[in-house]
Amino acid sequence: MKNMLKPAIIVMSFLYLFNMVDAQDEKQNRLTPVISEVEKYNGKIIQMSMKLRDVDYVMEKITFYDSDNMDVVFDISGYNKRNSKLRKYMRNVIPGALYRVRFTVKSVDPDGALMGELESFWPEFSEKIP
Repeated sequence: MKNMLKPAIIVMSFLYLFNMVDAQDEKQNRLTPVISEVEKYNGKIIQMSMKLRDVDYVMEKITFYDSDNMDVVFDISGYNKRNSKLRKYMRNVIPGALYRVRFTVKSVDPDGALMGELESFWPEFSEKIP
């Protein structure tokens, strides 16, 4: 019984610390300050953890959202071309999955969604796997 207690304590403390890091990241990954001060962030590159809302292959748009349910929309026209920088990221997109998104801020559309130029995105879980 004692042999099983020590590994269980180690695992539980690891999970607790892992959860605290995620909670701190979530506070910093909000689009609300960026949208409210879009002039300040215009042209700057930002990297955030966001969930994938939708990929529209007809209109060639991809939409991510943050923890406050605020959207950021990107134009992905030409993603399927051989030399496109987004081609490798578009292979396995899963709506609702958590992604690390790197983008340049452009403007806010009339609906309140942030418009930007997508640099790259990758699944968040790939950073957490040792």
